[in-house]
Amino acid sequence: FYNCSSLTSIVIPNITSIPNYMFYGCESLVELNLPATVTRLGYDSFYKCASLTSLDLKNIAFTNNYVFYKCSGLTDVILSTLLTSVVAYLFAYCTNLDNIVIPANYTSIGQAAFTNCTSLKTITLNENIKTINGSAFNGCSALESIRLPEGLTTLATSAFNNCTSLSSIDLPAGI
Repeated sequence: FYNCSSLTSIVIPNITSIPNYMFYGCESLVELNLPATVTRLGYDSFYKCASLTSLDLKNIAFTNNYVFYKCSGLTDVILSTLLTSVVAYLFAYCTNLDNIVIPANYTSIGQAAFTNCTSLKTITLNENIKTINGSAFNGCSALESIRLPEGLTTLATSAFNNCTSLSSIDLPAGI
């Protein structure tokens, strides 16, 4: 279904995985209801599905990079508690995403995971986050404040570059 730009809805059967590039460029896809059997999301599987507005990823146990890259309509995401990290570029350029809560079992935020999420105003990081990789929140221009967890051991270069509204940072003692 690569670049089926007029596709607005899909019924996903009881499969366990969405293959790489499966719905890449399906810009008119409005709704995504993943059955409980889907636990894996392939590389670029929903890349540039600009009309998606919400995601419930609670059953996802594995995801590749770039899965929701440029899903610019996305405003609401429920992350899975079966994962331990937000992988690289997972939500990059999701320009309408305004809030994200990172579940308690996550330990890292991947490279450019939320880069250029220009509406992202609130980020709730759990105390178990150890690593925030490079450019993780680069260009999150609506972000006004951030509280980094006490357990954070690595804050990579450019993690918060170009966060032009950022006026308050609460750093842990160990950084």
